[in-house]
Amino acid sequence: MSFVDTIVGHPRIYNLLMDVAGRHAVLRPIQPWLDQLTGRVIDVGGGTGRIREKLRTDVRFSCLDVDLRKLRYSTGAVAADATALPFADRSIDGALLIGVTHHLNEAVVHGVVAELARVLGSRGQLIVLDAVSVAAPNLTSRALWWMDRGHHPHTTHDLETALRQRFDIQDTSTYTVLHHYAAWRCIGRS
Repeated sequence: MSFVDTIVGHPRIYNLLMDVAGRHAVLRPIQPWLDQLTGRVIDVGGGTGRIREKLRTDVRFSCLDVDLRKLRYSTGAVAADATALPFADRSIDGALLIGVTHHLNEAVVHGVVAELARVLGSRGQLIVLDAVSVAAPNLTSRALWWMDRGHHPHTTHDLETALRQRFDIQDTSTYTVLHHYAAWRCIGRS
C-alpha cells in the first residue's frame, strides 16, 4: 500500500478531503433525485456511508465497499464487491454509484452495471455520479486526477453507453465543481 493510499484511506482524512474537494457542491445537483429514493437503498462503493445524511430518514440504507477501514464508520455496512452483490434478484429499490466508476476499468464498469440491473427491482432507481474525462481539463481537474487513486477516468459518452445497455435513463446532468462531473438517474427495466 502506498503512502497516499495509507493517508487517503483513513476514514476521517478521506471525509475531510471529500469536503475540501467540494462534496456538498458536487451532490447538490442530484439532491432532488436522492429525495425520491424510498425503500431499500444500497450505496455501492460508498466508503464511509456519508451519503446517508442526504437521504430520507425512512430509507433502509446499506453501504457497500471493499475497504473495511471505511466501512467501520458507516451505518448499514456490508463488505462486498460491486461485481458480485450479496442481494437476491430484484430485491433492492434504489442504488447509488457515486464517485466509483473512475476506479474501475471499462469491463468492470459493465459488470457492475449488470449486477445493479440484477438486484434492482422493476422500476428501481439507480443514481450514478462521477468525475469524467474531458478533452481539455482545467488545471485544477488535472491536478485532482493526478492525486486521485482512481486510474480509469471515463468519458460521459462511455458511461452513458454502459448504462443504456441495462437501464432507461430518465435524467442527466453535467456540471463543474473543480472537476467535470456527469450524473444520471436511471430506471430499471421490467
